[in-house]
Amino acid sequence: MKKYETQKQLADLEEKQHSLLHHITQWWEVQLAYIPAAGSLVVMTGSDILSHSASENAILAENIPLFLPSSLPSDICNTHSCTQSMSHEAHL
Repeated sequence: MKKYETQKQLADLEEKQHSLLHHITQWWEVQLAYIPAAGSLVVMTGSDILSHSASENAILAENIPLFLPSSLPSDICNTHSCTQSMSHEAHL
């Protein structure tokens, strides 16, 4: 990560990371509506984020997995909802 020299640069970075984290959690909510089988991955990752947020070793938003349909484990990808979502992802 680039070294931020001023307090304003650091504050801007933190604001962008917070915004990214918000967008990721919104994505997870939508994802759960379309791929319910991904719920266990989302819950585990969300728990990790919450447990690390209080510590100095907070997880950076840019390191949080999005769980796109093509990156899900095969047992989840074999579900009907995931197969449909993968075809939508391919069109993107």
